[in-house]
Amino acid sequence: MVTEACEAIGAREMKVRESDEPLGRISLSAGVAASRSRPPQELVEAAQAQLRRAKQPGAGPVAIESRMVGVSATS
Repeated sequence: MVTEACEAIGAREMKVRESDEPLGRISLSAGVAASRSRPPQELVEAAQAQLRRAKQPGAGPVAIESRMVGVSATS
């Protein structure tokens, strides 16, 4: 879904609303991180790291964290 949104935004020609003058295109990058069992600050830092990765040349618009977050079982 995130990749599709980035591609859809990048495909649009932006214009000035009042004059219809062309502005060009914009790009959108996103970082996706696993949230389960993580404190908010750690989650934000992980997402920011993925965003930095997505912004690197040739990386593509979306970087998804490969880290698997463990789920603890309770008995």
